[in-house]
Amino acid sequence: MEAPPTPNRAARSITEAIDQRPQLHGVVGWMPPAVEAQVAAHAQPLGLPLWASDTGADLPAAAEPASPRLRAP
Repeated sequence: MEAPPTPNRAARSITEAIDQRPQLHGVVGWMPPAVEAQVAAHAQPLGLPLWASDTGADLPAAAEPASPRLRAP
């Protein structure tokens, strides 16, 4: 999923998506620290691992920069 550009809306979109996907095994993506903190606070009690980058430096060189995405297996 793509999250809106404002931190509170982005975090809300991601946490709502987490709640809609009980089969989710973790959250992975690019997100600023403010969004990451809110998502981590929501994911931790659910036992969901969170892998987040705030720089995009972990993306392959050929990848296009993208908004935060939530992927369910």
